[in-house]
Amino acid sequence: GTIPLNDDDDWVPIKALVFSRQKAPDENKADEEPKGVWKSKDPLSDDWIPKEVIIYPKDAKIDEDTPNGVWGTNLNSEPSNNGQWKPEDVLFYPPDESPADDCNTLGKWALGDNEEWPPA
Repeated sequence: GTIPLNDDDDWVPIKALVFSRQKAPDENKADEEPKGVWKSKDPLSDDWIPKEVIIYPKDAKIDEDTPNGVWGTNLNSEPSNNGQWKPEDVLFYPPDESPADDCNTLGKWALGDNEEWPPA
């Protein structure tokens, strides 16, 4: 699916699939769940399994008992001609981490019910 980029924050939360950078697919397709990569200031395990998350607008209220964080796109990248960002440019930050300066923060993410962090 297409990554929600509208600034009016009225979009409905959707599912996305997040990979370790080493295991990320090469592209996002309009007819599939959006895909992105984990990004952290600390080294991340290459063994992390792909994890389904729910993405929300920036101002969404999220249950703080559920592992959650922020997500966005790399400021130094652009979508393809069909409006799709490469998964390597859709960045998901672990809980309690702030986005890097090169991230255009678009919203929040949270794990589904009964999901555990980290995604190993």
